[in-house]
Amino acid sequence: DDDTVTAIKRFDPVEQRSLDAVDDVLIHPVREIPTDAEAKRNALTRIRALCDDVNLPTTKTNQLLAELEEDRVVFGADGFTPAYFDGLEPLWAYLPDGTVRLVINPHAVAQAAEEERTHAEGDYDARKADGLPAFPVDAHYVGTEDVLALCRAASRVFPVVVHGDATPEEGPFARLAEADESKVRHLGGDDQRGLAQELATRRAQKSHDSTLEPLVARVSAWRDHGLRAVLSTRTQAQADRLITLLRGYGVPLNGPPVHPTAEFWSKRSAATKGAEVLVAPLSAGFVLASQGIAVVTDEEIFGARTRTTAQRKRTSKLVRGGGLEDLRDLVVGDYIVHVDHGIGRYMGIERKVLGVSAFERMQGIEPPSIELLVVEYAGKDRLFLPLTRLNQIQKYASQETHTPKLDRLGGQTFAKTKAKVREHVQKLADDLLRLYAERKALTRPAVPAAGRDFMEFEATFPFEETPDQAKAIDDVLSDLEHSYPMDRLVCGDVGFGKTEVAIRAAFRVAMTGRQVAVLCPTTVL
Repeated sequence: DDDTVTAIKRFDPVEQRSLDAVDDVLIHPVREIPTDAEAKRNALTRIRALCDDVNLPTTKTNQLLAELEEDRVVFGADGFTPAYFDGLEPLWAYLPDGTVRLVINPHAVAQAAEEERTHAEGDYDARKADGLPAFPVDAHYVGTEDVLALCRAASRVFPVVVHGDATPEEGPFARLAEADESKVRHLGGDDQRGLAQELATRRAQKSHDSTLEPLVARVSAWRDHGLRAVLSTRTQAQADRLITLLRGYGVPLNGPPVHPTAEFWSKRSAATKGAEVLVAPLSAGFVLASQGIAVVTDEEIFGARTRTTAQRKRTSKLVRGGGLEDLRDLVVGDYIVHVDHGIGRYMGIERKVLGVSAFERMQGIEPPSIELLVVEYAGKDRLFLPLTRLNQIQKYASQETHTPKLDRLGGQTFAKTKAKVREHVQKLADDLLRLYAERKALTRPAVPAAGRDFMEFEATFPFEETPDQAKAIDDVLSDLEHSYPMDRLVCGDVGFGKTEVAIRAAFRVAMTGRQVAVLCPTTVL
């Protein structure tokens, strides 16, 4: 369920894996205004003065102040933020002296600041015209000159204007690019297109014994010239493959794969003893002699890989857990099964109107409404289920033709039925476990572990493996290396990469000198 917490675990952002589980976590409501009594008292005084300035009726003024005093979060309340402070400060006021500040594309920053201020001034004028209390724009935003001063003074590295970037022809930001030379850094470098082309030529020649020789030679040359050699991969799996291949070529490594950190990029060549493998989604490699570093990406080494998108996930009408996803599958009168309450009858959709605060009504905000799915149970009891919990129900299905009996809300019948089914499923699982234990008692010659040839073959596949596909590949190859017969069926929708799993297995077996047959159900495949 989208709104149900099933587990809470600590997460390591560097290793990208879950750690230990915790029973609870305290989430504090975070707002930008202080909630102490004195700050609130001063704020209410200032807001009352705003209400008096626009002649807001006393009743509405008192309603507004009462809601704010109760710390109710209402739409538009952030407009009163200046009331809680003697003055608002910009972000850079909190930075310590000597902080290196970089403004990326100052023209775009300046334009966005002007557009935001223009929009805010329009909102302020509209609220004043409607007789609503509002702080002036200067109470919320710094002026144009302040933004201009930041862009001029803070840009220690001034970005180069690329083709297609618009620069203002008039106004206070027109000459922004004419920065002080002391604040300009010219970054020079080279790309890795030449190396990528050499490697592509080797792959096209199918020279499995020396596919990566151009890379090995280039890494050696970089090291001789005192440059760090960094090889970047998008995934941990690709990093592990690359390390195995480099060791086969005798390339010294500086350690296991790492994730990018400020410390990693700040290291100098003298601190590294070999090639470094980095797990980071870099789009292209480069050589920066001035910084003593050369970076190559896995796509430049093995060729471009097609990454699957979120749209390729399953689109079945049954979501995980068997829940219903599409209301069009239901008609009034259909029997449904709720995960907790059992069998009921679908009675349609009802819309319920929710309440709003007095301040929101004052601004003319319409009360929001929510659509509820109505399910009738025995005794005419009704369950109102938000559509966000649609996956908690599924359409009743049975091979029998009789009309099902409705369960009672809060009754024990459905719970007992689930317990009985759980018992039968457990018995089936025990029988299957016994069967698989008997199968594993059989033996056959194991396939040797993967070597460099397989690693290079696998790295040339044009598609990025999905998590499910990567698991299937690992499981199949692991089965081959065991001394008992494989008993596995790989299932998946059309286009999800089942053939890639099969070809890997076929390659591994064929390289041992054994016979392999790949059976295709269609001429296209």
